[in-house]
Amino acid sequence: MIRSPGSGVWAAPALRWAARRVRRGGSVTLLVTVTDDNAVLLPACLDAIGAQSRRPEEIVLLVLGSHPVTRRQVSVGVSASWRVRVADLSGTHPDAAWARGVDVSRGDYVLGVHAGDTLHPESVGRLAASLDSSGADVAVGGQPRAASGVGLDEAPWLVAGPRRETQMWRRSSVRPGTSSTWFSALDGVLAAARVDSLTVPVTVGPRRGTGEAFGTLPILAPYAEEWVAELGEIEQRLSPALRAAFRAWVLQVELPRWLCDAERCTPLQWSILAGEARRRWSSSSPAERAGVPAERRVRVWLAAQDRRADLEAYVAARFQEEGLLPTRAVDGRVLAEVPVPGVPESELELSLDETRLQLRVLRHRVVADELDLALAAWIPGVDSEGARAEVRLLGDGGVARPADVQVASDVELRRLSGARHVDHTHGLLIVSPPAEPVATEVEVAFTAGEITRTACVALARPVTAYGEIADVALDGSCLVVRLGHGAGSENGADFPRGSGTSPAAFPVGSASFPASPGKPTTPPGELATTLQGPVRVVGTTTWGEMRFRLRHEPWGDGERLIPAGRYTLDFGADEALAGRLPLTLRSEEYRARVEAAPGGLAVVLSAPHEDEEVGPVAQQRLQRWYAVTDLRLDPRAVYLQSYTGQAATDSPAAIHRELRRVRPDLRLRWGVADASVRVPEGGEPVLMHSREWYAALATSAHVVTNVDLERWFVKRPGQRVLQTFHGYPAKTMGLSAWHAKNFTPLRIERLLRRTSGTWDLLLTPTPEMDRLYREHYRYDGRIHSLGYPRDDVLVAPDAAEVRVDVRRRLGLTDDLGDRTAVLYAPTWRDDLATNHRAAPLVSPLDVDELAESLGEDYVVLLRGHRFHRRRPRRTAGSVLDVTDYPEINDLILAADAAVLDYSSLRFDFALTGRPMVFLVPDLDRYEAARGFLHDFRASAPGPLLDDPAEVAEALRDLPSLAATYADRVAAFNRTFNAHQDGHAAERVVRTFVTG
Repeated sequence: MIRSPGSGVWAAPALRWAARRVRRGGSVTLLVTVTDDNAVLLPACLDAIGAQSRRPEEIVLLVLGSHPVTRRQVSVGVSASWRVRVADLSGTHPDAAWARGVDVSRGDYVLGVHAGDTLHPESVGRLAASLDSSGADVAVGGQPRAASGVGLDEAPWLVAGPRRETQMWRRSSVRPGTSSTWFSALDGVLAAARVDSLTVPVTVGPRRGTGEAFGTLPILAPYAEEWVAELGEIEQRLSPALRAAFRAWVLQVELPRWLCDAERCTPLQWSILAGEARRRWSSSSPAERAGVPAERRVRVWLAAQDRRADLEAYVAARFQEEGLLPTRAVDGRVLAEVPVPGVPESELELSLDETRLQLRVLRHRVVADELDLALAAWIPGVDSEGARAEVRLLGDGGVARPADVQVASDVELRRLSGARHVDHTHGLLIVSPPAEPVATEVEVAFTAGEITRTACVALARPVTAYGEIADVALDGSCLVVRLGHGAGSENGADFPRGSGTSPAAFPVGSASFPASPGKPTTPPGELATTLQGPVRVVGTTTWGEMRFRLRHEPWGDGERLIPAGRYTLDFGADEALAGRLPLTLRSEEYRARVEAAPGGLAVVLSAPHEDEEVGPVAQQRLQRWYAVTDLRLDPRAVYLQSYTGQAATDSPAAIHRELRRVRPDLRLRWGVADASVRVPEGGEPVLMHSREWYAALATSAHVVTNVDLERWFVKRPGQRVLQTFHGYPAKTMGLSAWHAKNFTPLRIERLLRRTSGTWDLLLTPTPEMDRLYREHYRYDGRIHSLGYPRDDVLVAPDAAEVRVDVRRRLGLTDDLGDRTAVLYAPTWRDDLATNHRAAPLVSPLDVDELAESLGEDYVVLLRGHRFHRRRPRRTAGSVLDVTDYPEINDLILAADAAVLDYSSLRFDFALTGRPMVFLVPDLDRYEAARGFLHDFRASAPGPLLDDPAEVAEALRDLPSLAATYADRVAAFNRTFNAHQDGHAAERVVRTFVTG
């Protein structure tokens, strides 16, 4: 985007149009940063690059870690026509790698990604088109962001290459090419550049140092003196124009980042950082200071005032909350509200970049030469109630025409904006002027309160073709799709509806899920309709209404609702329905958003929340209500939660069953993620993030959970919390994990308050484990150390019957006899995680090759971790993906053997006495990155293997494997499972509720 100098208003479209020089073609040099943490993801990255509609001609692999980049990794997805060069920068910290220099002089464009990034096929083309058409110097992919603070490591980026004379290179004295100067100054070039930040479909992979877990904080304080000296050296090498931009970048980005580590500073290091803050603050102009994001500006101001204690408290209070400050509008300014006294209002004002008008095109079509356009608009930090808007259209030749606009409301805009402290509901803009000449851009001046911002958004080619769908509705757990006139009929007459049904099925893995579309009495032909997404739905019908039952029976244990997710109808909307999109539907089972999608319509199913519960700002209001509500505790109410509500399982489920047996008078309420989650008999599902859910947490006298409670949780007087945990204490946790992530004391104190500070009773499997929790969580409360309730079913008298039933439902038993089931359950790698609850499944074991090697008598049950990115469930040959199977104990009982790595599942599986093998080729690396509480090599009750071929060999003779390690498994159980006798739930309930 191009901004008018000295204003917060984006330049008029006509000026942009006149200045635009559209360039076509041009070679792309791809820079792929390869570290130890993402090298294993390189093949997937190159596969995605190979699928680009605009493919790079040259790949430069910037190897920063010690992990070898193998020929196999490079060859995947790389055609013979590509030039591939490897720049070995191993041993160099990623932050300093650019100074080593790489020849990128061959490319008209330079694209930077990390090996963990996965790009959509159109990503490179869209980034290049953005550069060519917007007049910007840099196109940054991923989520939209403010122009300030764009760095090399934040997201995929594209710049005009050194071979092209652009304003960015003319403004600097840097001569791009083979010298190291190009890369050492590139951050400064980006700081001076005009940035076009756009949403490009891309999965951003890990961007951390070698072996670092997600959320690891950098240790910067010891290097403060060297850093300040390096800043001076770089500034001396830059031209005056670029030097000014570089100084602004330091003030906006680098200095605030270093100040986050103030708590770790020695007095000398603090004096250096505070002195640098004072020098840069005093030498900067008011305009330069105003360009610093408010949250970061407060840090710099506190340091410049030598208020170290306040800075440390402020940073700790904002830990994991950066960018989500509450705001208020005062006299045409947007001010941040910070938990620090005495900060002048001038330092609290949000920068112009932070309050830049955001625009999203929701609907764009032409009907009878009339334009029908719907936009979402919001100003970050400003409530949209009572908003006004003015709209101008830009067509061919740069002629701008005013257009009529209606401002409406849509609660889904809360989700779209992601704002937590202000409401953007009232930002739906309906534009309906004549379409001729064709509009290519829209300029919007949006006013909320006393704040006005102007921005432009480009329009793609309008939708002019229509489909057959006249209406989409939710009827309970049915998606009703009504076809309009002409859908399969030459004369456009409605098809007669019959009373019969035509069965259809949509396959998911090995299961068939029935749908029930109606069937006409006289079928004039057949129409195929597909509902796609996490599941694939296929129905065949020829009438005017189809009803898709949003229920399935994936595991032969009764019907349940299909999970929330994005599904696609391959019919398009007719003219009338298209004019109503996007459309929000709601039933007791779902909330659905119907949107236009390539080739049809998208139906986004989510939990059936009320309007007042939708979006982060609605959740913030409910949390404030929860914090002050005077609802009384119900002594008969028990709230139970397992993980984040996707299933009612683990120890809370076992405790539920025991409570039903001994205390049927209690009210047992379960937090569930959506209506598809089943709860045990006698339980009441409570939709998480609903007002009812907050009330249940506020009024339940007993709370049972196997995960940390939310940060905003407040324990009421008399309320008791039972923390069951969901895994055996085997890997670093609490203090050891936080110290490994370089968390500072103030941050750790906050974490302890919201974890062990809320517990009234903690479960451990044996008294020997109590010490670990007391040390790692500084916990001095009550501990119940007589076994885990979740494991009772594994040693129960009816365990054999459960095994038979589960194996039958999974298809492991048929007329030909029993098949040997191998459970493969790799754990997640937190050094590959992309957030606190997501990581790619990277495994040395190819399950298809393993199944083929073992033969038709074996079935491999693939169980991904709940943090692994979800994939469409599949059954290929003798592989059954059971990642979404709701009860892990069923799978443990059904399996004849297990292939594991570092998961604590080994403690549960050992109770069956069946053999395990451990595929751990990265044991040393995992141990260094995560760490164990017990000696893994000495305690693992099975062979430690490095090669998948060894796994197959061991599994071919299970009787021999079981006999070899029987004594080892028995000793393991004596040490770690001594109290797992099937009665743990009885003992826990007596202690916590009935005792």
